[in-house]
This record gives sequence, structure tokens and C-alpha cells, in this order.
Amino acid sequence: MNAKYVINILALTLIIHCFGCTKFVDVDPPKTLLLTSEAFKTNESATAVVTGIYSQMLSLDASPAGFGATLYPGLSADELANFNSSADVNQFTTNQLSPLNAVVSTIWISSYKMIGQANSAIAGLTKSTTLSPAIKAQLLGEAKISRALIYFYLVNLYGDVPLVLTTDWTANQALARTPKAQVYAQMIQDLREAATETNETYPTGEKVRPNKYAALALLSRVYLYTNDYSNAETTASQVIESGKYGPLPDVDDVFLPNSDEAIWQLSPTPGLGYVTYEGYTFIPSSTTRPPAYYFTDSLLNAFEPGDKRKDQWIANREYLGTTYSYPFKYKLANSSGGLNEYYTILRLSETYLIRAEARAQNNDLTGALADLNIIRDRSRADVTVDVPNPLPALSSLSKADVLTAIDHERRTELFAEWGHRWFDLKRTAKADAILGPQKSNWNVNSQLYPIPQAEILSDNKLTQNPGY
Repeated sequence: MNAKYVINILALTLIIHCFGCTKFVDVDPPKTLLLTSEAFKTNESATAVVTGIYSQMLSLDASPAGFGATLYPGLSADELANFNSSADVNQFTTNQLSPLNAVVSTIWISSYKMIGQANSAIAGLTKSTTLSPAIKAQLLGEAKISRALIYFYLVNLYGDVPLVLTTDWTANQALARTPKAQVYAQMIQDLREAATETNETYPTGEKVRPNKYAALALLSRVYLYTNDYSNAETTASQVIESGKYGPLPDVDDVFLPNSDEAIWQLSPTPGLGYVTYEGYTFIPSSTTRPPAYYFTDSLLNAFEPGDKRKDQWIANREYLGTTYSYPFKYKLANSSGGLNEYYTILRLSETYLIRAEARAQNNDLTGALADLNIIRDRSRADVTVDVPNPLPALSSLSKADVLTAIDHERRTELFAEWGHRWFDLKRTAKADAILGPQKSNWNVNSQLYPIPQAEILSDNKLTQNPGY
């Protein structure tokens, strides 16, 4: 059985039944909970349970471990605008989110569903005595990487969130919010353990399940977000210097299956009609329609002359006399032309940017610029009469200017991808200064999404974020 494409329906159904409720309160543990140990008796069925989490990432358009992490933070920041979309989506663009917003609720619910699946997998794997030790360790690491990824998005969207680590229904019936520093500490623990449990090689011939370096790449990001620059640099260097990734491929090849840059990807599911949610949603469905979501002038004006990324990762559509630019990193609107794009969760360019920022904060400006120039070299267009010096290499900058250059490079490299711009503005304390003048409804409370009102009402230990 190929775990990449086949999900053991029985095992996955047991897990989803256990955690398919809207939250962990006011419900009794379902009878199927008693049967989940069956899912961890064989290597094949246990693998199917863990890879089922990846299926959820691909299939939910509001998933914080998938397309939802790109679209909604992009609207909240200064990247994306929406064209005649729903009232719930408009609230992200105007930064006037309601605790009753259906998308906010879906992000929260889908997050804890996947955390529930990861927790159940970790519990089942830990108790199992029938799995081969190597596969058991690999699967434990994968489940911990998935849990850390989802918690990363939860704390960056909502702030303090309940930290759920077990399948104990009694303990999980009424949950308070856990300080995000403690949630970050759990991510670090999970990812450190996962880096020792997972293999350096990928479990399959492709990069569709995480390995040791996926754990380290995500860990380096967490270290950066917690201002642990020494560990961020060291951990990013382990990935970069592993010899398993790079050199950086051409801009147009980044999101192809098993590209040299990819650290962790998800393969498309046959039969869904789309390859990635990005391509399906961002690319207009016909030549007579505008894109549902398009780039702000602020993003478009950020690119320097001679940057291939603007030409190859952005497409244009004229509609009623106006040109709209939209994301084109993923170029397949549907699966009719095949499945030759993989959804890329972690990639080497981000790891270079993490190390560059960590090095700059550690006053290694030469090393920081070297990392930046690797990305700029890949992104440089050919010399033309109009652009005789495209995307020049950077040198001899002050620390402040290096950090500014890193901010700029993160914006032009990671735009419309995994919420990076929204999170960068907040973690560098620039959100108010940059978004305030651009958004008429902006206020400091806009930096966090509201906890869904239904969750507040059903759990008296949950508190709401300020301003909602």
C-alpha cells in the first residue's frame, strides 16, 4: 500500500469520529475511542493514520495548515484584496472581524481537529508494542511536527490558545488559554524530539512526508519568532549545510514535485479536481472573470527592477478596463493538465532568510548578506537596456539596513505564502505603523483574530481577545 495516496479508511474514520466535534467540551467520549488502538497494530495502518493528517491539510480551504494560512492573513495584511467576496471574507480585508465570523470559527475548529488527530496518533503510537521501532519513531516524529505546525499558526492568529496534548476527555472538557510562550515551548520540545525520531531520508521516494530536516526547518522558524537568534542560526545551518537541498532552482521550478528547494511538500489528491487550493482559488476560472483575490499596490510596488519573481510568480487579468494582479506561484487552476505541482510547506529560501536574520541580529552582517544574495542571485532577471543592473547584490550595509533588506526580501520571496507577511509585521512590531495608514479601520487589537463566540459561550474558562 502506498501511504502517499491511500488512507486506511477504518483507522482514519476512528480518529475523525473521536475529534470531529466542534471542540473538546460538552461532549462525552465516543465509543469509537475505545477502538482506536486497532489502528496502531500494524505499520501500514499506523502510517495511514498519520498521513491522514496531511489529507486534512489539503482538503480544508480554511485550514491553518494549508490554504487558510495564505489567504486570510494575506487579506489581513497589506498583500491581498478581495473582489466581490462574502461578508465574512470582507471582514479580514477591513480588519473588522466579528467573533461570529464563520471563517474564524472554521480555522479554530479545523485546527483542534488536526491537533486531536495528532494527539491520538502520538498516544496510540506510544502505547503500541507491535510496530517496528524505526517506523514507530518516524511516525511519532511526523505527528509531533504536524502538531507543532498547527500550534504555530494558532498562536500567531489568536495569541494565547488552549494547549491540548492528550486525548483525556475529562481534562479537555473545559480549557483555559495557555500563554503563547508556553505553547512555543511545547513546539520547541516537539520539534527537538521529532528531529531525533525522524530519519534524514524521506519515508517515501518523495518529500511528501516530513523528515529530520523538516523538523529542524520549522524549529529554526520557531526560534526566530521567540528571538532565540543563536539557536535559529545553528538550526537553520543544519538544514542548509546538510547537502540535501539546493542549489536554489529557477523561480518557475520551486513548486514542482521534489524540487531541490523543497523541504516538505504535500502531494495532490487524485479525483478532487484541483491540484492545490492556491491554484484553484487564485487563478480566475474563465477569461471573462476577474480574480477573486488580487494584490495590493503596496505589494506590487515592493519589487525592485529586474526581479524575476514579479514576472513569474504574479499574473495579470484585465477586467472592465482595470488590470488586476494575482498570485501565480502555483500555475495549475485544476487537475485537467495533471498533478505536476506539489503544495510546499517548507522550503530552503525561508531557511536562508531565517539564518540571515539571525546572523544580522547576532552582528554577523557579512554572513547575513551572503544568505540574502543567494536568494537574490536566483531571482535576478537578465540584463536589459531598461534594467542594466537587475537586482544587484548587497554589500557594506549597517545592521539596521541589513535588517531592512531582510524584511524586504522576505516580502518579495514569501508573498502570498503561509501568512509570512502578516506574521512578520506583527513580530517586528511594524504592523501599526505600516497598516495603520493603509487601513481605515485598523487598530492595535486588529493584530489578533477573535476567539469564536461559540467557543467562549461553551467554555467559561476561555476569554476573548481585547477589542472584540
